[in-house]
Amino acid sequence: MLASLVAAFSGPAAAFMYALLAVAAFALAVVVERAWSFARYDVDPDALLARARDAVARGEPLGGDTSAPAAHVVAAGVAQAAAGSPPDTCWDAMTAAAIEADLQVRQRVGYLSMIASVATMIGLFGTVYGLI
Repeated sequence: MLASLVAAFSGPAAAFMYALLAVAAFALAVVVERAWSFARYDVDPDALLARARDAVARGEPLGGDTSAPAAHVVAAGVAQAAAGSPPDTCWDAMTAAAIEADLQVRQRVGYLSMIASVATMIGLFGTVYGLI
């Protein structure tokens, strides 16, 4: 098995194998980065809601770490409520923050579908090259 792998990476179609290896490495890098980002976004929803209720009751902005997308959305609504804004304005602020958070969460995920398409095309092209 090792001999066939070495032959594939050193034969006439080696360029396709190296291209597929590069695409796989890029895909792995995107997956690892997204997994690391999602691990940072872990928030206890009950604790976040309790902090939000306390902040609204005190009339202050949400304190603590608000870097996670859910915390960022709640913090936007609490900030508007602390400023004495009506509920519709708080909702609008939370909607705008949710759109920003969605962009942050979906960052670089589109690359994975592109990588899947490119890898398939490279593989098919290598197959055709090998048949000719």
